[in-house]
Amino acid sequence: MEEPFRLSRQEALDAWWKIFDALAESKSKDDQDLAKRIAAFVKDMPMMTRTTVVQRDRERMPLEQVREPTRDRARLSIDRGFGSETLYEPIPVTITLSGIPVAFPVGAFLQATEDGEAALIACVKEAVGDSQSSVDLFAGLGTFALALSGKVHAAEASRDAVQSLKRAAPAIVVEHRDLYRRPLDVREINAVGAAVLDPPRAGAEQQVGALAASSVPRIAYVSCNPATFARDAKLLVDGGYALAWARPVGQFRWSTHVELAACFSR
Repeated sequence: MEEPFRLSRQEALDAWWKIFDALAESKSKDDQDLAKRIAAFVKDMPMMTRTTVVQRDRERMPLEQVREPTRDRARLSIDRGFGSETLYEPIPVTITLSGIPVAFPVGAFLQATEDGEAALIACVKEAVGDSQSSVDLFAGLGTFALALSGKVHAAEASRDAVQSLKRAAPAIVVEHRDLYRRPLDVREINAVGAAVLDPPRAGAEQQVGALAASSVPRIAYVSCNPATFARDAKLLVDGGYALAWARPVGQFRWSTHVELAACFSR
């Protein structure tokens, strides 16, 4: 496993002061106010001195002449009431899913642990079986879509996640679609051999209603809420599906919260 990325205290300090410099040079009053708050925050940190860039502050050295931190990876995003705005990102942030680097938007969703993610992917692939066409509903950044073989259609409501997945996997048909307001209909679902869904805690009652009325042979359902899963599972069983198996995935240590994956077939 790759060694976890860490910044030394000095590298972290350097990064904060570089953010301060960028904001202080802005003509925006909001940016200058934020720069003052950053300066106060950093100066209050114990044992933190501006050893590498203090001379720039005194002598106005060009920023490019200041030593770069040896591992300068950071992103600072601020929400001023209109959504998060990235102010500092020297290297684009990516996450690797099924061996494919995917741009990681601010606030994007990931599984809690690598082991938990791997267990859920294994469950989904087993549930889908050898189907050569599938649809991934509530696809996010493609945690499951990128692991599936054959023709894949992914639907996701987050615009940023959709753009990241499109760039990472041009072969996947990625659709920007709010499945609560406009779930896939029976005709669209019947065009594939398997369906995967991993909805938020609220479940996917309307989308599951369309799945229950469809003839898709296999459904992989990943849930983070057993209560809404039970409600949706009843809709599928009432529609003629059989629950082949359900497996808990405990990826939240010291918590009663549990993830689960289930396979339905007809």
